[in-house]
Amino acid sequence: MSYLDDGQVPDWVEYFPVFGVAGDSVTRRIARAAQVITLPEGPTDFGHHNFCLLIDGGLRVRILSGCGNEISLCRIRPGQVCWFNAFILLTQDPGAVDADVVVESRARMVTIHETRFREALDESALFRTFVFSTLSSGIAELINLVEEMRFGHMNQRVAQWLLTRAEDHSYIKSTHSSVALELGTAREVVSRLLKDFERAGWVKLHRGRIDVINRAGLDRIAHNAPPTARMRAEFRNAN
Repeated sequence: MSYLDDGQVPDWVEYFPVFGVAGDSVTRRIARAAQVITLPEGPTDFGHHNFCLLIDGGLRVRILSGCGNEISLCRIRPGQVCWFNAFILLTQDPGAVDADVVVESRARMVTIHETRFREALDESALFRTFVFSTLSSGIAELINLVEEMRFGHMNQRVAQWLLTRAEDHSYIKSTHSSVALELGTAREVVSRLLKDFERAGWVKLHRGRIDVINRAGLDRIAHNAPPTARMRAEFRNAN
């Protein structure tokens, strides 16, 4: 597929090349009609009537329980589609999933209205493939989440959370309560595990911040079994 950079499509198309493919007038047309919006940090409602593509910042899709607990379903990063909204558009039922979206860092995103979204689905095989590939990735991520919650040890999940959130940074701005909310467990459980990780020399705890010191140690817990045995060995070596 060739990409046309002839001024007829917006700059953001470089993040989503499907909208600039030569010969597909449908995707190029909806790209020109799309809107770019900016959202501040915090819970947001950018509507269930838009197909949304993230350019900058970060989004998190979560489910809230009646007692205030939450579980993160997924994170949307720059260059990704908010598959949650795509699912709502396809089901035509905003209540199909009792979830909402949190802007974790100031987000700039492209929104394509439902009407144009449906027109493109009908008219462009390329766009249909793009949308359904996005949904497949989202469903696979959900299946992995269910497997982790059903079969994974909590220390593995906390280690995975730390590695995912830290990415290229050496620290994470978060409280123990926030971590517990995202993982669907008690704050006391998270605090105990983080203290264990600190004793092993993998993290350093501060008020509202977690410094990641030893990624290799966390990675062993996140991806190797049995994690409890690994942790005991790390503790012995650390002491």
